[in-house]
Amino acid sequence: MISWTFEEKLRRCGFTSIAGVDEAGRGPLAGPVFAASVILPSDMDILGIDDSKKLTEKVREKVYEKIIKESLAYSISSSSVQEIDRLNILNATILAMDRSIKSLNIVPDFVLIDGNINVELPCKSQCIIKGDSQSVSIAAASILAKVTRDRYMSDLHNSSEKFCLYCWDKNKGYPTQEHYEKIRKFGPCEHHRKSFNLYRDLNLNVKIGKYGEDKAVEYLQSLGNKVIERNYRCKYGEIDIIFYDNSSKDLVFTEVKTRSNNKFGIPSEAVNSSKLAKIKNTVMFYLKETENYDIPHRIDVIEILINLKANSKIRLRHHRYV
Repeated sequence: MISWTFEEKLRRCGFTSIAGVDEAGRGPLAGPVFAASVILPSDMDILGIDDSKKLTEKVREKVYEKIIKESLAYSISSSSVQEIDRLNILNATILAMDRSIKSLNIVPDFVLIDGNINVELPCKSQCIIKGDSQSVSIAAASILAKVTRDRYMSDLHNSSEKFCLYCWDKNKGYPTQEHYEKIRKFGPCEHHRKSFNLYRDLNLNVKIGKYGEDKAVEYLQSLGNKVIERNYRCKYGEIDIIFYDNSSKDLVFTEVKTRSNNKFGIPSEAVNSSKLAKIKNTVMFYLKETENYDIPHRIDVIEILINLKANSKIRLRHHRYV
């Protein structure tokens, strides 16, 4: 529960300038990590101050203004995406905290730090696990850091058509399902943390497969071909893409194989004799179902290799099979 307990104990020991420190943004896939330090007056009304994660955005904004107005001193600093990638997120967070503490216009004689991150300081300090839900000073710092970072990501979202693709006004750079999908679709940008796993997802293989099929459709349509159907299913199996070949006048049943590496061989090698037999049975069922017995047709394979670390750069190969 939020209280002055830690601060009052320190004041009884003779400390007068007690700073609370907390960070925001260790977990996101994009944007800097922010840290805030704040020294509050001992008689400040603490109503509304709490762990920033427990407050709604509207309440956080209101309490943020209260802290800025009434604090004796505050400072908000950050570590850039480049520093995060170079130093790792832990060391970048420590750097942001160190910057915020040293930027205070009142030199603290004691610092309360959220969590178990030890920052080397010229004064005494104490780390408090879940300090943002116990210490008023740390909770106030958590609000300053959180609101500042959220504003930064929203401003970044609105700064260009490129950055708004990632919906940072909503996800603030955090690893939401939507954010993963946007990265997979558009590739990462300069504000993404390259040292993080930008493509981690419980359904990664499914998503990569769909991404490959989308790219195959784009490729076929760019050649003037008409896509008739996608993901046709029957009791014998599935056909990824059925298209009309504008040059040969064939109805083409296409298997798309997509991978992010060659660890298990090239994608087209996955179409073995057993798989091909299933495709043929599915093709015959489709032709019977649509009463297109006499139309010229064939089976193709499109293989796609995706380099997930290079803005989803792809290599596409189109094989005529049967």
